[in-house]
Order: sequence, then structure tokens, then C-alpha cells
Amino acid sequence: MEVEDSQQNHDDEHAQLLLLSADGTEFKVNTVILTTASRFFREMLEMPRDPAEAGKPVELAEKRDVIAGLLDIIHADERPMPNLSNFDFVWRLLKAADKYDMPRVPALIRPQVMFKARRGLVEQYALASEYNWAEERRWAAVQLLGMDLQSIMTSKGFRRLSTDHMAKLLSHRAERKRLLAREVELHLTHEHEWEAPHDDPEPEDTIRTDLSASWRLVVGYVLSELDKRPRGDNIGTWLIWDDNKFPAMWDEKCEICGKRFSTPVQLLVKLQRKSAAVDADDKKNTSL
Repeated sequence: MEVEDSQQNHDDEHAQLLLLSADGTEFKVNTVILTTASRFFREMLEMPRDPAEAGKPVELAEKRDVIAGLLDIIHADERPMPNLSNFDFVWRLLKAADKYDMPRVPALIRPQVMFKARRGLVEQYALASEYNWAEERRWAAVQLLGMDLQSIMTSKGFRRLSTDHMAKLLSHRAERKRLLAREVELHLTHEHEWEAPHDDPEPEDTIRTDLSASWRLVVGYVLSELDKRPRGDNIGTWLIWDDNKFPAMWDEKCEICGKRFSTPVQLLVKLQRKSAAVDADDKKNTSL
């Protein structure tokens, strides 16, 4: 049987408890630190113990890596944090921390695994949702708008989500798509003054132009791209920006005022600014 000294270089006078992992590794544990970090072990050690059991290890259901990780974290003032690059390991650590009532563990894990733009975005969203880390959840929700839905739904992190959080994530994607598509429509139409009939009880001062057939196709194309990535992260690769391939569309003018509807640069900048503005709003949106 393998024995690990969780005290490392500390005196053994406080190593009064042995923990036995599910895969057969014993850990010598400082009971003062352990009972300070864990209400579960504090209450367990306060109960009378059969003298015949004295000196025997306390058998735990978790494997060696999880027990070692928990002990490293509760000794974090004295030793390095465990490697948290594997999200399966992080989930097992947090599950064990919940079981043994170790509030310091999630508190120290949280800043180590969240706000990582290039790693495990779905897992980060799932963790933040499970532990109600609101700021991190909103941030991850915004980042996920830059991923295609297929990649999200086939990830392990997606399967960890509750039904409510799955629905919230999908609803957020649909709303972002709607907002950007609406921005395109508003940009490609404009208002004109007109004279209402004298007998009109509620005369209006302006009328908005309708989208032309070619621009309705553009809106359809934009919607198809936003289906893939509602944040528009890939917006610079969209085919519509090539005015050499679509000269008739970009040269099209309003029949009423003769005004050109848009240039590629104008529409691109409009969408990028709208996306950035909605990103900022979403990061403060408590409903996400």
C-alpha cells in the first residue's frame, strides 16, 4: 500500500489521521488543517470512535488524485495548487469538496479555471451555471456566441448543463441573431418624408423604404451566418463584402431619393459596433 505524507516538510506531530483513497493510497493528514477546512471531518472527529478502530485509516470513495488535490488546495498557502487543466478532474474535485463541505476549495478553484478565452468555454459556462458564479457565467455566455452550435452541443460541458441552462444558452443565441439581423435591416432601409392625404386622421411625416429583393437575399445570408456564430466573430470572412463579386447589389440606390443603400465598409462597421455594444450589455445582464 502506498503512503503519501500530505504534510510534506511539516512536523508529524499533527499528522494524526490517515485517509485511504479508493485506489489504495494512504495520506497522513494534519487534523488541525483538515478540520478547519472541512466541517464534515470536523464533525466526524468530534464523534466517539471505537478504540478498535484507532490508528486505522478513514476510507474514502474518491481516488488518489482527488484526495491529493483537495489536500493541496487546503494547504494552498504552503504549496502549489494542483494542475486544473483537465475539467473532468475539476468537476470531481468540486464534487468531493461539496461532499466534505470544504468551501475554500471552490473559492480557490474559481479564479484558476474561469475567464480563460481559449480553453473549455462550454465547461466554464457549465461550472459557472452549476455554482452560480454570475459574472463568469455571463462572460462565458458571450464567448459561446462565437462558437458553432454543433461544437457546443457535442461537448461534455453541454451535457453537464441543466435543462434550464441549456434553454437559456439557446435563447441567448437566438436573441443575438435577432438583434444583429435587425441592425442590418435598419441600416439597409431609411425614412422619407411624405405628404399624407388631408383627410388622414393620423397623418405621418415619414415612411420607411422596403428592402429590395437583392437586399432581402443579403439579410437571408446574414441570418445563415449568424446561425453558425451569432456573435459574428467570423464576420470578416462573409462573402458579401466582396463588392467585385456583387457590384450590382452594392451600387443599388433608393428609387425615391437616389441614395446608395450601403457600402461594404459601412455595413461591416455597423455590425461590428452593434455586436460590441450588445457584448457589453450582456456582460451586465443578470438574466443570462
